[in-house]
Amino acid sequence: MRRFLAIDWDQQQLHVVAATVGRNGLQLERAAVWSEPQAPTADNAEALGKLLRERLKAAARARAGCWSASGASA
Repeated sequence: MRRFLAIDWDQQQLHVVAATVGRNGLQLERAAVWSEPQAPTADNAEALGKLLRERLKAAARARAGCWSASGASA
């Protein structure tokens, strides 16, 4: 099985989805949405990468079946 981490950072929101792909298809494991006022740029990429790593570690420690779920708004 291959594991994937999809990241979408837009309009002050960070969306993350963890999934695996195998013979039986795609299985979504976790999803998360965090508010983030900073837009990613080349200047703050390292700091925002560390922030993302910290948030993912904190979510893993919570051991929840799903980090969070949020509907999209137009």
